[in-house]
Amino acid sequence: MAETLEKTTTQRIMDILENRYSHMYKGRQITETTLLDEEFGMDSVDRYEFTYFVEEELLVAIPDEIVWDLKNVRDYANYADAHREHK
Repeated sequence: MAETLEKTTTQRIMDILENRYSHMYKGRQITETTLLDEEFGMDSVDRYEFTYFVEEELLVAIPDEIVWDLKNVRDYANYADAHREHK
């Protein structure tokens, strides 16, 4: 019998990066501490778009004034885990 494992918040966010932004990281390894702006090269439009995808995937609202405080995957995951809208 196959066991289904639910992905962690961090894995789900990293999947968003790998699936939607592969053109930006060009094969570099993405970790939970990869800086989205400095290392990944996201500009303000990319960050707001990425935030939207995270909100949709994880059912969490991230206020605009918080977006720039979230520097990497770990920050997004921690915020989402603390503020997620549970079904």
